[in-house]
Amino acid sequence: MSVKDYHHTVWTARDGAPKDTWAIAQTRDGWLWFGGTEGLMRFDGQRFERVELDLGDASRSPAVASLFALSSGGLLIGRMDGGISRLEHGRFTHHETPATERAGTVINFAQRADGSLWAATQGGLLQFTGSGWQPVADAGLPPGRIGVVYADRQSTLWVATRDRVHRLLQGGSRFETLPRRHGRILEIFAAQDGGLWLVDDQGVHALADPAGTADTDPQRNARMSHVALFDRDGVLWNMLGEHRPPGPREITDMHRLGAVKTITEDREGNLWFGDVGARIHRLRRPALAVLADATRDAGNTPWAGMATDASGMVWVARAQSFNTRAPAVDGLWRLDGSLQPVQPQQIGSATAIAHNAGLHVVVVVAGADGIWRSEGARFVLAAPLPRGAEQQIATAVSAATDGSLWLALEGAGLFRHDAHGWQRKGRVDGLPQATLSLLHHDRQDRLWIGYASGALSRVEHGVATALVTDAQNGLGAVRAISVGRHTVLGGDRGLAVLREGGIAPLRSSLPGVFANTTGLLEDRDGNLWVNADRGLVLLTAAELDRVVAEPVTEVATTLFGEEDGYPAPASNSLGVKPTLAQAGDGRIWVSAAGGIAWIDPRGPRPARAAPPVVLKTVAGKDFKTPLASQPQIDLPRGTRDLQIEYTALDFSHPERLRFRYRLEGLHDDWVQAEARREAFYANLAPGRYRFIVNVTDENGVWSNDIATLQIDIAPTFVQSRAFLVLCVAAALLLLLGLHRLRVHQLTTRERARMADLLSERERIARELHDTLLQSTQALMLRFGATARAMPLDPASDGMLHATLQSAEAVIAEGRDRIHGLRAAPLADGDVGRALSRFGQELSRQHGTPFASQVHGPRRRLPAVTEDAVFRIGREALRNAFGHAQACQVTLVLTLAAEGLQLQVRDNGVGLPPEVQRTGAAPGHWGLPGMREQALRLGGTLRIAAAPGGGTLVECTAPLPAGRLRTWANRLRHLVMPRMPNHDEEKTPP
Repeated sequence: MSVKDYHHTVWTARDGAPKDTWAIAQTRDGWLWFGGTEGLMRFDGQRFERVELDLGDASRSPAVASLFALSSGGLLIGRMDGGISRLEHGRFTHHETPATERAGTVINFAQRADGSLWAATQGGLLQFTGSGWQPVADAGLPPGRIGVVYADRQSTLWVATRDRVHRLLQGGSRFETLPRRHGRILEIFAAQDGGLWLVDDQGVHALADPAGTADTDPQRNARMSHVALFDRDGVLWNMLGEHRPPGPREITDMHRLGAVKTITEDREGNLWFGDVGARIHRLRRPALAVLADATRDAGNTPWAGMATDASGMVWVARAQSFNTRAPAVDGLWRLDGSLQPVQPQQIGSATAIAHNAGLHVVVVVAGADGIWRSEGARFVLAAPLPRGAEQQIATAVSAATDGSLWLALEGAGLFRHDAHGWQRKGRVDGLPQATLSLLHHDRQDRLWIGYASGALSRVEHGVATALVTDAQNGLGAVRAISVGRHTVLGGDRGLAVLREGGIAPLRSSLPGVFANTTGLLEDRDGNLWVNADRGLVLLTAAELDRVVAEPVTEVATTLFGEEDGYPAPASNSLGVKPTLAQAGDGRIWVSAAGGIAWIDPRGPRPARAAPPVVLKTVAGKDFKTPLASQPQIDLPRGTRDLQIEYTALDFSHPERLRFRYRLEGLHDDWVQAEARREAFYANLAPGRYRFIVNVTDENGVWSNDIATLQIDIAPTFVQSRAFLVLCVAAALLLLLGLHRLRVHQLTTRERARMADLLSERERIARELHDTLLQSTQALMLRFGATARAMPLDPASDGMLHATLQSAEAVIAEGRDRIHGLRAAPLADGDVGRALSRFGQELSRQHGTPFASQVHGPRRRLPAVTEDAVFRIGREALRNAFGHAQACQVTLVLTLAAEGLQLQVRDNGVGLPPEVQRTGAAPGHWGLPGMREQALRLGGTLRIAAAPGGGTLVECTAPLPAGRLRTWANRLRHLVMPRMPNHDEEKTPP
């Protein structure tokens, strides 16, 4: 076997790879670790990253000599200066003891099934105990260097000194020395069957026979580096292979990798090598095997189409170019272990090939010389090209069960050949006049015709049916077809399933894998194989059934690309087709521009699960925190911008992985990151978030496993709720201050207007007093003097005396009204006190008891409100004392933030019926005036019978800015000491 049979990838220092690698190991979490003179590095499949050991002493060397992946998931690191470190959950523990310092370089480690740890060093064997690493003494081992320590599956501990092997059985206390001497022993390792092998400077030797069942643990070879190993396929890789004759399952040309220093196999089956040339190599066994081709090695790049005959032989039609002949390449070839030319003297050109899928399987080949038909192992000329079209290129050919041949010629169109010769379009009506791209006969002998325009027709019993029109097709030119359990079409732009009424395009979970389809093949198990732009694609029979049964737009596929052995680049869509065939032994053969390859569909193709997603770091403006496996992290106060670095540990196809993430608490939708492995956020608010990241597997299917991290960002003081409350309180205080300022401005303006109004009233009152009342008084005096000078009878004298008394009453009422006009504004702005004083004065005049009550906080009312309330109350008190004949008069004033209520009650005779009916006494304007004053305030006036007899006058009016005052008062009581509240003031009767 050869290194050339593997897909080979190399990393150098330019790619960030370590310059000097002595040890490689893979831990249980999936990280691949490299140790060497530069220290420790880790690799995720795409990027190498240095990991500082944090030894705490600059004089200590970080150079790493050995690595070992522990069963617990940790990593043991043996240093060249004799120290041993342990990495567990992202934290290092350094074991620096006199024993490790004396031991010198740590060569390798071993771990038994019981968890006990052992180390081979230059100074001897060490064992890890509760007090650290201690030398193993008095156990039957010679002093000095221990070259190898190894623990097998039976927990037997194997130790190699220079040329002898010692073993310690489980439960034993002393080592047994085996009798055989060897060369300088370099490695003890196990095969998959459990057998033990030994590598010395003379070769590889069997050490112990297989015991128990096969070891299928994928971590078997990944725990540490090796000098030699058996991979999971049983192939022996030996750095010193030139010292012994290679076996049939041994790599024979390791020298192609340079001078290799260490080997390991990861749990995906990739082989990793470090060489002295500061390079890291990865070898992977490809799924496809490329056929050796001497003509291609000579620099030719022919197109190749393939077909299988009844015996299972695969025939290949090759053409270097459609325009020129290449005798060394062009023509018909047989795949019989290698490519063998077929009748090269007769068949010098082959630009199209096909096989009849019916009961009589034949292969037909078309070229510049005509159409050739298989008869057993030979081909005979079935027909020359149609007359007049000898210079045209055959682009497609097909054979019917009745022996007729169909041919598509570039520039000439479709022809059918039978016993009567060539007929254009086979004399079938209804076929489009368009460039053909496909001819195919299915098992029912129906002819399928594809066109470069995208149309698809079917001919059955001489009748053509248009199945897909140009407008319906989204595939572009129809280049391939599979008619089996389902009918699938392939074209320049993808793949589709033919259904009733049209086609249903298919989209793979891997973008672009169906583009430029040149071959479709349904194998014997019903799986569909697609040869397209990115490689060979597999749709399982179950997935294809699901696609047909359900309206599915995305299908799960398996891609075999260049990294899997596909002979890239893919075939040109104008080349020879079809490009897929299944041989009699079951192998699938595929043709591409890079050659011809095969894959065994029944061979082991373990479906690799999606790789583990790892969260690496969280970074902000002034910090960068590495993440291990913690589920939660607290970030510094005030963190606003965030960068989260993540990755997925895939070492086979890391370039195919796609990521998506979201940050719950900010948004619930996935962010499609594609191949990017960082997430960025800006202007985050304080709070709790949950970061989630997801990855696809190598075939584009999203994994069910996710990586999560809870992120807590504490607020700064200015982001806290306390600061928000203070801001709200300050804003409300500011609003309160602005409100009080505005109220003060309005009140001042209103008082100035009231002053002008009162001044005008006084002027009117003076003029009325000086003119009307004085003149009326003078008239009454003159009228009285005149009446006394005239002799009057008693009746006339009585009438005159009554008239004078009425006039005196009118003058008295006029003086009262003028006095009301001249009433000064309230001295202290307290309307409650003013009305109480007025009621007490009336009580003294009339001798009627009076009581007043004022409820609510004492406050200054707007001037207009004070004036109107005072006038309403004054008029109600006058009426109660003057007309009610009451034994008790009561005034109640209630002040609240929303409004006020004034009540004047008496227990007198009540309102006359006429007043109750009309709302006013004839010739009096007191009650209408009270109503007008109430309406001016936006309130109401109600006059009704009081409970228990008498009259109730009630005025209700709102106060301006009542709602704002309510909240302002509440806030004021919260932030300022509570002021005394004169909730009730009573004036005793």
